[in-house]
Amino acid sequence: MVSNPSKYPWSRCQAYFGMTAIPWLTTEPVLSRFSGHVDKAHELYIQFVQDGIEESHRQDFHTGIFEGRILGDDNFGEKVLAQADEETKCRINLVDVITATCSIYGINKNTLAEPGKKQPAAEARAVIAFLVQEKEGLMLIEIGIHVKRDIAALSRSAGRIHKKMETDSELCDKLKKINHTLMQMSKCQA
Repeated sequence: MVSNPSKYPWSRCQAYFGMTAIPWLTTEPVLSRFSGHVDKAHELYIQFVQDGIEESHRQDFHTGIFEGRILGDDNFGEKVLAQADEETKCRINLVDVITATCSIYGINKNTLAEPGKKQPAAEARAVIAFLVQEKEGLMLIEIGIHVKRDIAALSRSAGRIHKKMETDSELCDKLKKINHTLMQMSKCQA
């Protein structure tokens, strides 16, 4: 890692900072957003990059209906994706994953948070952890809070489910049923 992006030899920052010219890179459209004067634009761009480096994690870039891919309200996001002809995705939320899994395993969702490794709750927790890792926009920390388990333990149990799927047809059938239920429950978006 380099402390300054201009020190990274494959970065375009050297061109945007005014340190070098890259023949195939047109910097004017970006720099003109900072200032109409080239030197001032370089200075403001450098400050912009530096401010970004010093900024902490911004949750608004990682959440929302479009998982932080689009900044703006939901209507704007739907319009942009529709104009781009992006295929429809179905959003899955944690409550749906828990509900579908508990239904297939025949257990109450409160059972998931009970202490111990009793079956079928332990396997259901592991399946939920596996699904959370597989589905876009879901995080193990959310399920960890819900089932009162450490995320490292959930991650290991999800790995065991992944391995077990290679030989356990009954488990595979349960996962197919859960995924089918999730598709029926999910909210689709453009």
